[in-house]
Amino acid sequence: MSTFTWTKCNGTNELTLRYGSPTPVQAGGALVGTGNIMIDHQLDSITWEYNRRGTSGANSHFVNVKVYDSDGTLLATSDSGDNLLVSEITTDTDYNNATEHTFNFSTPATLTEDSYILTETDMVNDPGGSPEVWTSTSNCTANTNLIEYKNTNSPPLDNITTKDMVGSAEYSVPAPPAADNITFPQIPKSNSIENSAFKS
Repeated sequence: MSTFTWTKCNGTNELTLRYGSPTPVQAGGALVGTGNIMIDHQLDSITWEYNRRGTSGANSHFVNVKVYDSDGTLLATSDSGDNLLVSEITTDTDYNNATEHTFNFSTPATLTEDSYILTETDMVNDPGGSPEVWTSTSNCTANTNLIEYKNTNSPPLDNITTKDMVGSAEYSVPAPPAADNITFPQIPKSNSIENSAFKS
């Protein structure tokens, strides 16, 4: 397994996550651009950093991560046991005190060119408590950039090439496909009877 790191090479800011029905009204993550080393590898886990605005509305709501292909087809969702409860996220707005959380994929997706990874929430917009994910104010890592989903946009995805996520991912070579069952040809039995001895 290998590690990919989104490097913070400049300042940070936050992207607020907001839920609407039936889809997020705002989510954010990373676009896996042309030439990215993770392309054709499976995403096993991802670690990003969060804060929240305040204490209101946080109980029983959570944050998770999803992987999509370039057409927006959902490829994988992080394990439900790894959901990050909003109430467990720090309210400190200092990046150095952010809540770091790892999401695992027991059924990993293989990343393709221009696939993207989004962190989402099921918490409706609450100015006093909505979760936020930390991003870098500069595009600091090769062949990736911040991507923002807002369903009020047309199209709803914004590639923000001047910013990046802050965090890391674990990726690995996909397992080879299972081999098909091989049926060997059957050698037909002879209908003749062979004598083991000759009469004199």
